[in-house]
Amino acid sequence: MEIFKEYSHKAEEIGERLAEAEEKYLLLDKLEKHILAKIATEKEGSEAKRDRLARSDERYLNHIRALAKAKGDLIQARVDLERLNKLHDQGRTEASLERAKMNLI
Repeated sequence: MEIFKEYSHKAEEIGERLAEAEEKYLLLDKLEKHILAKIATEKEGSEAKRDRLARSDERYLNHIRALAKAKGDLIQARVDLERLNKLHDQGRTEASLERAKMNLI
């Protein structure tokens, strides 16, 4: 029974981490066009030139790096939760097999 309490606690921790990671990723994703447009308005030239300059601006590149990190954190949290669920299922199966063995003896 203790193992199921531990599972519940870990699932809650990972669930909170997953929610935070998803929130951060979604926010950064939604801000991408806004940041690009803001930087482009500071540049001179045609629209295509301003867009190219904005995409090479360090502020935009930093945003893209943060977005990539947030996506990685989100994927890792999903993997961790999936791994925990598989371990939980394995534990339930083993407990069930032990109960079945006890009934056979």
